[in-house]
Amino acid sequence: MSHRHERDIPRQGCGAMLRSPLRYRFLAAIRARHLCSEVWEGTQTPRLGSQVPSARGQLRGWPIPARLAAPSRSAAPFPGAGQVERSGAAMRLLLLACVRARTGNATTAARIRNHLHAAGHVCVLKDAFMYESPAEVANLTSTEKFDAALAIHLYKGGRLLQGSRIPFGIIFGGTDVNEDIKCKEKCQVMGAVLEEARFAVAFSAEMKELAAAQWPDARKKIYVQSQGIKTSPSATFDWYRFLQNAGIPADTASLHLFLLVCGLRRVKDPLYLVEVFSDWHRKDPSVHLGIIGPAVDPVFTSEVKEKVKRFPGVHVLQELPQEELHAAVSRCCALVNSSISEGMSAAILEAMDLDIPVLARNIPGNAAIIKHKETGLLFSTPQVRKAQNSGAFSVCIPRLVSGHSWCLLRFCWSCCPVCAVQGARPRCQPC
Repeated sequence: MSHRHERDIPRQGCGAMLRSPLRYRFLAAIRARHLCSEVWEGTQTPRLGSQVPSARGQLRGWPIPARLAAPSRSAAPFPGAGQVERSGAAMRLLLLACVRARTGNATTAARIRNHLHAAGHVCVLKDAFMYESPAEVANLTSTEKFDAALAIHLYKGGRLLQGSRIPFGIIFGGTDVNEDIKCKEKCQVMGAVLEEARFAVAFSAEMKELAAAQWPDARKKIYVQSQGIKTSPSATFDWYRFLQNAGIPADTASLHLFLLVCGLRRVKDPLYLVEVFSDWHRKDPSVHLGIIGPAVDPVFTSEVKEKVKRFPGVHVLQELPQEELHAAVSRCCALVNSSISEGMSAAILEAMDLDIPVLARNIPGNAAIIKHKETGLLFSTPQVRKAQNSGAFSVCIPRLVSGHSWCLLRFCWSCCPVCAVQGARPRCQPC
């Protein structure tokens, strides 16, 4: 299977995404080599639509925010920033993130690091869990002579940059503005970090509004920059062995496997739909739900595995390397997301890029990238209960798959009730 390049993800959803030009997505504040040092030190205001070099060696118009630097120009550079050459020399950047293997945060962090490398900068990715205090990170930035820093997650990464002697920016992660904000102590820390930061990046307008509502004074320094995604399905992935190891019948002609991709922790709520899918499996044994991802919370992971044993048709699958996971997603019927909250789910974006239908819980982070019944199916608790009682859940999905904007057929039933109502052929057909 051919390698897929990174795409912009516009808020209109998957259909628009697939029509957008291929390009690499960079944080605007540090993507343009000839603007980097001026932006970070607060001595230059980037112009809207400035021409910046892309990773493919071409010039493209890029809507750089009007002000990513400090509110006013100071006589001296930002304390400790170092004398970065005004000619646009490469910068040495520290990127702090929670980089547990095979989690969405790790994928996003690695992607940003690679982008910055492609732009000619040196970007060193460090796991935030390796450090306990801002003093440790301050020692790191001084010893390794970093010019600036980025942190993914306002609390987990950002708190380590408090009092930093180098300028820094923040990228909201999701749980920071959705969950940690509810904790008074964490909220105070995050507010202080945001006050010190030169800029902050939100993946969606909804995420920006959440942060701005809590910290109104920071609104002008928060910029919306959608994630880029990159899929690279393994060409050697053994789909049949994968199913066999999971105890799922390998009769792919009739199999309808839904994958729920997430790090196993409570905020992802992977048990939300297990009863629904198990009931569906009893009525149609070809339907299976696979929960796949790293054991981020070992205690919760044990709870999930124990509960799933009581629900036929639901499986906790062995986590896979990213390329193999992309290959597995490309073979499934649909991707499922049942998170309590999300920043911007990389798994959803990757499924869209692989032309796979998406069923996602109706939360702000998901609704920001999915248009209901057009680029995915959003569900909420009342809808799920109604689906359980009426069987509507199994009706909605073939409608989505046979009628969505991707014009792809992923599965069907021999007597599809939607087709019967619409007077179509006995079997679902691609639009």
